[in-house]
Amino acid sequence: MPNTDLTTVFRANLSTQYINTDDGINIANVRDNLKYLDINQKLLNGVGANLANLQHYSRRRLINTTETIDLETGLTNRWDEVLDFSDVKIGVIVNRQEEENRFLQVSIKGEEYYIGPRGFRVFYEPIAVGLVDDSSSEASEGNIVVSSNADIEYDLILIGSGGTNLFNIDHETGDLTQYDSTLTDSGDLSASLTAGLRNAEPYSRQYIRTNDEYHTIPNNTDLSTGDIIFSAGIWVYMDTKVADMVIAGKYTTTGDQREWHLRYDVGSDEFQTFFSPDGTSGTTGIRATAFGSPSAGQWYFIVTEHDSVNNTITIQINNGTISSGAYSVGVFDGTSSFDIGQRGDGANNWNGRLAQASFRKGHLLTTADRTELYNNGLGKRYRDYSPSLKIGLISAWDLDETAGDAIDSHGQNHLTDTNTVTSVKGSVGVELISNGRFDNWTADDPDDWTVAGEVATDPEVSEVGTGEGHGGVGTGLCNIFTSDATSVSITQAIVTEVGKRYQVTMDVDTVTSGEIRLRATSGDLLQTAYETVGSKSLIFVAGATSTDILIIRNAGNDDVTIDNVSCREVTWATYGLECEIDGTGAIYGQKDFVTSDLTSGVLRQRFYIDPSQLEMATLDTFTINQMRVDFEGSVLAIVGIHLDYSGTSFELKFFVRDDSNSLTNSVASYEITSEEHYIELVLNQATTATASDGSASLYIDGVFKETISSIDNFDRYNAIANIRLGATANIDSGTLGHLFLDELVVRNIDNEIGA
Repeated sequence: MPNTDLTTVFRANLSTQYINTDDGINIANVRDNLKYLDINQKLLNGVGANLANLQHYSRRRLINTTETIDLETGLTNRWDEVLDFSDVKIGVIVNRQEEENRFLQVSIKGEEYYIGPRGFRVFYEPIAVGLVDDSSSEASEGNIVVSSNADIEYDLILIGSGGTNLFNIDHETGDLTQYDSTLTDSGDLSASLTAGLRNAEPYSRQYIRTNDEYHTIPNNTDLSTGDIIFSAGIWVYMDTKVADMVIAGKYTTTGDQREWHLRYDVGSDEFQTFFSPDGTSGTTGIRATAFGSPSAGQWYFIVTEHDSVNNTITIQINNGTISSGAYSVGVFDGTSSFDIGQRGDGANNWNGRLAQASFRKGHLLTTADRTELYNNGLGKRYRDYSPSLKIGLISAWDLDETAGDAIDSHGQNHLTDTNTVTSVKGSVGVELISNGRFDNWTADDPDDWTVAGEVATDPEVSEVGTGEGHGGVGTGLCNIFTSDATSVSITQAIVTEVGKRYQVTMDVDTVTSGEIRLRATSGDLLQTAYETVGSKSLIFVAGATSTDILIIRNAGNDDVTIDNVSCREVTWATYGLECEIDGTGAIYGQKDFVTSDLTSGVLRQRFYIDPSQLEMATLDTFTINQMRVDFEGSVLAIVGIHLDYSGTSFELKFFVRDDSNSLTNSVASYEITSEEHYIELVLNQATTATASDGSASLYIDGVFKETISSIDNFDRYNAIANIRLGATANIDSGTLGHLFLDELVVRNIDNEIGA
C-alpha cells in the first residue's frame, strides 16, 4: 500500500470500543450504518465515521476452526499489492453467526481479544491497554490468529491515516506535544494553554412531563428480573415536585405486569422504589427515609437494589445511609417495557433531568462501587468505569445525547426516544449555591445572599417574575437595578478547593437596560459582563478555600433580571486550548513549520471551536486561526479565519493573501451556533511562480462553504513559518470570556480530515 492515503477513520487516542446494530455490520453498508463517537466519546445516531477512503477489507468465514494470517504475505496475497504497515490499524467486524452466545477470538502479536455477536472492534496502540499498534517494524513479521467456536462470517479491515500529521493536540491528557511537536504559549496571557479544559461539558436529558416524554425498550431477557439480585443507579434532577414522578423501571398496571420502579413520591416527599412479587397491585415499597426530603433544582444520585440472597430491598441517596427493608417474596418476571422517564402504562411522567443510568444483575454493589459511582458528587460516565463497575453490568446509558434515542454504552439495549426528549448542557454534581433559583425571600431580599449597596428603591434588589424588569410584580426571579451608577450587588461565599475548577452558570431572563456582571473572587478576580439574555457561564480555578460569587451592577442605567444561579465543580476532563479573554491582548498557541512540511503544495487543517462561553458586542470580531509567512521582511498571515458576532449569532469568515500582499476575504460569513463545531481550512499553493491558480476553501462540520480561487501565492506559500490557534489578533474591548479550541490537526495532503 505504498503512498496510499487513508482518511483517519477513528481518533488515535480513543480506547477500544464496540459498535452494534440489530442486523450486524458488513463492509457493503458500513458507511450507512456505522455509529461511532463524538469528542465526548458517546455513541451517536446518524453520525458516522468518515470511511470514504476505506479501501482494504477481506470477507472471511470460519466454521469451528482457526486460521492464521501472515501480516505480510497473507494480506499481500488477498489484496494483490504490497502493504506498507507504517500507519495501519487492524479492525474486525463480525457480520453473521449461526448460533447465539458465540464469539470470535482474535490474537494479534500475542494479545487476545474477544468479539461477540454483531460486534465491531478496532485495535489501536498501545498493547498495554488492550490495543494494537501495527506501525512498528515488527508488525509485518507477526501473525493474526482468528478462531471461532461457531459458524461465523467476519470482515478483516485495514484503516489508517493518510499523509503526514504535522502536529496534533492530545485532548485526553492535556499534552500538546503529540507527534513530536509543541504549541508555544503566546506570552501575553498564560491562561492554561497546556492544561486548559475544553468546554466538553456533558449534556443530560430533559424530560417535560406535560409532553409525555420518555425513553423505552420492549421487554427482553437482558432487562427482565425475577427473584434475582439486581440493581439500578441514576442521577436525577427535579424541575418541580408537585406530583408522583417515575424515574425508571419495568412497571405496567395494564394486564398486571408490575415488576419494579423507582420514583419520587409526593405524598411522603421522598424517593421510593416499588417491587411486585406477582405483577398485581400488591407491591412493596421502600422509601429513602434515611435521606429525607429532596429539593427541586438539585442533582441526586440514587441506587436501588433487590437482594434475593439476603432477602432485602434497599434505596440509597448520594452514597449516604442506606434505607433497607425485609423482602423475601421475589419480583415478578413480566412483559412490561423498560422505561426511563415514565411508568410503562404512560403514567407519572418525570419532570426534570436524568443522567448516568445503569442496570446490573447477579452482583451486589460493594461500598467501593457505590462510592465510585457517586464520585464525591461528580458522577461517573461509562467510559470512566473501573473494571469493578462492569461486573454484572447489563446496560449503561449516559443520557448525554443532545437529542434522540438513549444509547447503551455497554450493551445493546438502546432506548427509543418518545415524544422528543430534549437535553440540557450541564453536568451532574453537588450544588454549591444556596437559593440559586430565588425561591426564598425575606422582605425584598433573597435568602442566603448578602445584598450590598441597596438604597430605598434605587438602586435595589427585588423579586420579580419571568420576563419582568424593575417594578415587576411576579415571583421567583431576582432583579438588580440601578439608574445612577451606584453599586448594588448580591454575594454568596462558597467552599472551594484550591487548584480545582468550578463553573458558575446564570440565566439572564430580561435586560431592560444596561448589563450585569458575574464575578468570582478566589485569590484572583475573574469577571464577565453580559448584556444579552440566555444562559451565561464563568469558569474559574479556585485560589482559596472560600470563593465569593458576586453578581453586581455599578455603571449607568442597568435593569437586569436573573435566575438559576448555580456553581459546581467542573466534572468533565477533556483537554484542549482554553483562551481566557479579559483584555485586548492576543492569546494563542503557535507551531513552527519546517521546509519539508511545505513540499506537497497543500496544507489542510482541522480544529474544533466552542464559542458558547464568549460574550461579544455586536459586530465585534477577532482572528482565531492564522498561517503566517515570513516574506520580504514582514510577517503576515497568508490565510486565516475570523470569528464575528452579528448581534444575534456567531459567524466565521476567512481570508487569503497573495504574493503582492493583496488580501481577499470570503464573499459570505457563515453562522455557527453556540455549540461545538469542527472547522477545516484548505490552502492550495499556486502551481508556478507566475500562475494564479492557488486557492483556499472553508468547511464547517464537514459541509463545504466557499472557495477563494485564482490566487497567486506560490512564493508566499514557500515562506510559511508557523500556524497560530487561539485569540490571535484584533481582539475588541467588548469581547470577554472563554474561547475553547481542540483537536487541531494539520496535514500536507488534501484528503478530508473529518470529525
